[in-house]
Amino acid sequence: MKKILIILALFMCTTIFAQDFSFLEKYELKSDESYVKAEPKVLECANYLFSHPIKENELNRLIATQFIMRWMEGCKHTFTIDNKMTDLVSDNKDLFGLYLAGMSKVVIESGATELSATEVHDKTAALLVAYCKNESNGVKPTKGLKKLM
Repeated sequence: MKKILIILALFMCTTIFAQDFSFLEKYELKSDESYVKAEPKVLECANYLFSHPIKENELNRLIATQFIMRWMEGCKHTFTIDNKMTDLVSDNKDLFGLYLAGMSKVVIESGATELSATEVHDKTAALLVAYCKNESNGVKPTKGLKKLM
């Protein structure tokens, strides 16, 4: 009986502490105010993406990335997608999602400080390099990232 209670308690703890972003699919982003209110959730999604391996809970990663992209489309910030970005991520969709998450993280964490496109890129590249250096994340760095490493 004690074993059953312990197993049940452990199961409930794992369920309670597991991150679930499925509610973000219905999160409404309509007004400027809603985009500002969503910033903590965007930051949470970006932090989640950068703190978990690329192949862990792929559905959650997809939902988090999609939410970040929806936020980026209508927020007050301007994001630059250029050759510097494509050199870093090449055709790797996982790295592309991380790059978008990184840009969002960088601009949100900068607060009222306006950053140039180069500053955003450089800080995002540093996030990607750190992520790729951690072998447990299971991502193979592109040639552009290897140069920075």
